[in-house]
Amino acid sequence: MSKKDVSPKKRTESLAKKKIMIFWVAIVVFLMVGSLFGIMSSNLNSTPAAQTTTYNGYDFHTTVINNQNMWETDYFHHTLSFFNDPNTIANEGILNKIKNLPWGERLSPPSAYKNVYLTINTSNADEAYLATLTSMGLSQNLGYGGIALHMGFMDNNSQFPNLSDITCHNSTNSTLVIEYVPAINDSMQIQNNCIMVKYGSPYDIAPYTEGIEYALLGILRVG
Repeated sequence: MSKKDVSPKKRTESLAKKKIMIFWVAIVVFLMVGSLFGIMSSNLNSTPAAQTTTYNGYDFHTTVINNQNMWETDYFHHTLSFFNDPNTIANEGILNKIKNLPWGERLSPPSAYKNVYLTINTSNADEAYLATLTSMGLSQNLGYGGIALHMGFMDNNSQFPNLSDITCHNSTNSTLVIEYVPAINDSMQIQNNCIMVKYGSPYDIAPYTEGIEYALLGILRVG
């Protein structure tokens, strides 16, 4: 049978099938393009450009460690990681509080302190967790500066029962104690060789701790 002999009905059915096929092909192409665009957008969003800053001759850049945004710098061929860059800490006024300590120059390298105790006066689990999280990076960083970090807790130490109760009374000329106490307003006080930090929010623990850490490492100039 020639093409001319095809009935109008069959031509109509054939044309309808072609339209349906074109429709489904268009749907598939649309979905593929949409998926590709989504993947590209996801990749772009998951790898943001690193931020950089410089402080006192140290170059810092952002990186992601265990899904946490961190700041890294090279310290005598060792990579140090921090939650806060020194410019942020300086801008928040923490640097000035450290500089105003009567014996702040004792923090600067070569530091008079070979041991540092980070102790927190709280039974709050979230505050204890933040202090512990901060100390993990702090311990490694100070180790490169020849300073040993120890953890201590006081006041109903149910979160970490194996840690010693450490207070400002345990400080010596070679042992610095950083004691954290919850308060309404932030402040920094000294007692012998102890820095007592009163914090209004548990999220202030890391900036204050890292401010003192920067001073001990000589990145923040105190003396």
